[in-house]
Amino acid sequence: MPCPACSFQNQEGITFCGQCGIKLDSTVNMRAVHISAAIDFVDRQREMGELVSALDDAMSGQGRVVMLAGYPGIGKTRTAQEFAAIAETRNAEVFWGHCYEGEGAPPYWPWLQIIRSHIDQSDVESLKASMGSGAEAIDEIVPELISKLTDLGSPPRFAPSSARFRLFDSITTYLKNASVDKPMVLILEDLH
Repeated sequence: MPCPACSFQNQEGITFCGQCGIKLDSTVNMRAVHISAAIDFVDRQREMGELVSALDDAMSGQGRVVMLAGYPGIGKTRTAQEFAAIAETRNAEVFWGHCYEGEGAPPYWPWLQIIRSHIDQSDVESLKASMGSGAEAIDEIVPELISKLTDLGSPPRFAPSSARFRLFDSITTYLKNASVDKPMVLILEDLH
C-alpha cells in the first residue's frame, strides 16, 4: 500500500507508514503539505544556528542530541525540515522517526522507522559491517532485515532485561558504525 504522504510502498496490513510514520488509514491533506513548503521560513536564526553548530560537531565526529521543544504549531517540524535540508546539502544522511501518541504503535516505533529507512538505502556489505554481531538482535524487531542479510543466525537467548540491553547496544553500535563514513542526522518527531 503506497503512503499518501511520502509514496513509500508499505506491505499490506501495515497500520503506519514505515518511512514517514503517518497512520495509513488517515487522510493526509497533501495540498496543506505543499502549501506549507512554499511559505517563507522566518525568524528561526538562533535555532538554526544551534542546529547547524550541532551538525558541525557531528560532521567532525562529535555527535550531539538537540531537542526542539515548544507548543503545538510553533514551528518545530518546519524547523526540523529546514535543518534536514541543510544537513543533506552537507552530505549527511537524514532519517526521520515519527512517534505516535495513540495506541497501536509497535514498541520502538520511531527507531524502527529509522532502521528500516537505513536498511532500504544500504547495500548488504555495508549493513554487515555496521551491524556486526548485533544483526541477529536487530532482526528480532526488524524481521525484514533477513531479506537483505540472508545468512543471519538465531540470536542467543537472554533474560528479558539482558535481551533489551543487548538490543539497545546492538542498535547503538550499528548507528555509530553506519555514521563513520557518512554522518547521520536522526530526527525523532513528536517525542513525548
